[in-house]
Amino acid sequence: MKQLENDSINIVITSPPYNAGKNVRGNFYDEYSDNLSIEDYEKFISDTIRECIRVSKYVFFNFQILTNNKLAYLSIFNTFKNNIKDIVIWNKSQVQPSIQPTMLNSKFEFVVVFAKEELCKSRVFERAFFNNRLPGLELNNNVIETNNAANESFEWSDENKAKFSKEFVEWFIKRFTDKWDIILDPFMGTGTTAVVCKQQHRNFIGIELSQDYIDTANNRLNKTTVSLF
Repeated sequence: MKQLENDSINIVITSPPYNAGKNVRGNFYDEYSDNLSIEDYEKFISDTIRECIRVSKYVFFNFQILTNNKLAYLSIFNTFKNNIKDIVIWNKSQVQPSIQPTMLNSKFEFVVVFAKEELCKSRVFERAFFNNRLPGLELNNNVIETNNAANESFEWSDENKAKFSKEFVEWFIKRFTDKWDIILDPFMGTGTTAVVCKQQHRNFIGIELSQDYIDTANNRLNKTTVSLF
């Protein structure tokens, strides 16, 4: 990402590793240890957010607070308090079951909208493709409800246990980008952002460590059909 020029990206849509630790559901990544210290994880995420803000107009940064990342994200909220434009709540249709009997089930995740400080003095988006003041149109809220990726039936569904759905990515792309805009996902995984970009006639840049995920993403892209305008 350091090779990208300042302001060369329209928006970033991404979801980083959550630092799940020794999760009973298994390891999510092969090439990355998702069990960093709180200090190392906070630095990793903070460095990523700074780069995303540098290269783009808006950063839609999705994460869920877990035991192994809670203190890091609470600190990150303060560190980037002047770069938070808005917060969207992703209300997932399928509840993630708790791993302990007296732990609350997880049904929502954060999508923090980061931007350069001068763009965060107002919650108004200077570049967006919706209008909440036109009568008769569906309102666009900061709580969105979409299916989970687990509800989507693809041959790659078991490749990545930590992914968001196409419907989730589509929600942001349709409202904050235009055709041929450039979308960056620095944690591309199995390529959901890329697939939606291709379907919606957007350009994309994806960054990913896992060769298995890269191969899966390329396979999905090769099978993705694009409708005519």
